[in-house]
Amino acid sequence: MPIPQPRMQPSDIHPDSCCDQNVNHSGRHFFVHTLSAHHGDTEILKDLSFCVHSGTILSIMGPNGGGKTTLFHTLSGIKKASSGHWGWQENGQTYDLKQGDWTYLPQRFQGDRSFPLRVQEFLHLSHPTLSNQDIEAGLDQFKLGAYADARIQSLSEGQFQRLLFARLWMKPTPILFLDEPFAGLDERIIEDLIQVIQTWKDQGRIILLSHHNRLRALQHFPDTLLLARNQYISGTSVDILTPQQWQFFHDSICSSQCC
Repeated sequence: MPIPQPRMQPSDIHPDSCCDQNVNHSGRHFFVHTLSAHHGDTEILKDLSFCVHSGTILSIMGPNGGGKTTLFHTLSGIKKASSGHWGWQENGQTYDLKQGDWTYLPQRFQGDRSFPLRVQEFLHLSHPTLSNQDIEAGLDQFKLGAYADARIQSLSEGQFQRLLFARLWMKPTPILFLDEPFAGLDERIIEDLIQVIQTWKDQGRIILLSHHNRLRALQHFPDTLLLARNQYISGTSVDILTPQQWQFFHDSICSSQCC
C-alpha cells in the first residue's frame, strides 16, 4: 500500500537546534528535541534529542525501566511531555507532527482477546473502508489466510502478533512506533517480522523499534538509541552497542533498583 505523505504544518522550533550538524537537511526526517517526561515526581526522560531519516529503522534499547515505553507514550500522545518538541524537518524548516502521521503498536494488546471476534472481522473493525479483497491480501501477506474465520482468541501469540502487523500493513502511516514487537516470540516468527519491517523501511517509512537483543540490533538495525532514563546515546549500532557501553547503561539503572 502507498505511504501517505505527512500533512506539513509549520512549527516555531528553530531547525538548527533539532538535528546533528552532520545530518543532510535536504531530506525529510523525524526529530525529537530536548524531550523530558516524568512519571509522577520521577524524571524518566531528560533533554532527549535525536533525528531519524525517512527510510530508517531506529533500534531503541536499554534496561527495563529506562524509559523506552515512556518515550513511545509521549511521542504518540498517550502521555504528556514535561518539555520538548518533536515533529518533521525538511529543507531547513520544521513542521508539527499530526494525527495520522504515526501508528503505535504497544507492547501488550490493549483490547480483549476473549471477545468472540473472527480474524477478518478484527481487521474490518480496524479498517472499515477496506474491501474483502484487501483484507484477504493482508492476511495472505502474513501467512494468516487459512485463519480468516478463526476466532482471535484461538490464535497463538505468534499468530496474533502477525495479525497486529497485518493491521499495521493496512494502515500505511509514515512513522511506526513498535514497542517490544518481538517479546515472547520464537526466532522463526521474529525473522519473518523483521523482513516485513525491512520492507517498510525500503518504502521510506520511519520505524522506531524497542527491544533487548544486542546481537539482533548489530545484525539487522544499523542505528541505535541506547536509553537509560536521563542518560542516552545514539549513533551507529556498531559504535553504540559495545559491551562496555551496554554494561554501563544497564548498571546505571540497576544501581537505582529500577529493574
